[in-house]
Amino acid sequence: MRSLLYTCFCLLAGCLGCPAAEEKKWTVFEDCTLIENASNDGDSFHVKYKKRSYIFRLYWTDAPETDTRYPDRVHEQAEYFNISDEAALRTGEAATRFSLDRLKEGFTVYTTYEDARGASDKKRYYAMIKVNDVFLAESLVTAGLARLKGYRPNPPGALSDRTFTLRLMGLEKTARKEGRGAWGKDATGPDTAATGRRKLAKATLIFSTQAPHRPIGTLQKGHPVEVLGSAHANLAKIRFVLPSGKTLEGLCEKSYLSN
Repeated sequence: MRSLLYTCFCLLAGCLGCPAAEEKKWTVFEDCTLIENASNDGDSFHVKYKKRSYIFRLYWTDAPETDTRYPDRVHEQAEYFNISDEAALRTGEAATRFSLDRLKEGFTVYTTYEDARGASDKKRYYAMIKVNDVFLAESLVTAGLARLKGYRPNPPGALSDRTFTLRLMGLEKTARKEGRGAWGKDATGPDTAATGRRKLAKATLIFSTQAPHRPIGTLQKGHPVEVLGSAHANLAKIRFVLPSGKTLEGLCEKSYLSN
């Protein structure tokens, strides 16, 4: 009976996402850089640390897919946000741009080398990534671009897995209430954005207007742009002039446009 009860307790603990009896220690990689790769998306990245390269997949969160290779997963993600499959794919593209923008400069990776599997022949590990003292998982949930799903270890520091889960749930509740990202009423199609001349409030990563909307460069803080409209709940289509005099169009985060 004792053995049966212990087994049931372990199964229950696993279902609730509790940490294992022997918690693995975190390895910390500081000053990491993002490696440009076509398979980078909202929650999985190729990363360089010193002279080595890795593939990391975020703990805690799951950003929507960007293609239909796994249609069942796309549909499951769409149901989570109560949006169409097509809107889920657009959210996945937005999550990719969001994460790549935040990882364009140095960041810190915490990993226990837990196998995250993946389509690549190269080993992929679960990790938590921190940018400017904020975990990327928190930023994605705050923006309404990822759902709460996946392995949930005790995070680095003093927080427990339960406390961090409650924090993410609170961030998601706020994102849903304020209609951010996939929670927005415009998640199933383009919205309207105030057009006109604006300036960038900070250094901003610019993405191509053509799918899959890869980064094409960075514009510095204060650079004048012309907002042409909205491309997504979180993205505006802009026109800008380079120092060379060449005029280009691209996409950028709406939150980076000054009033």
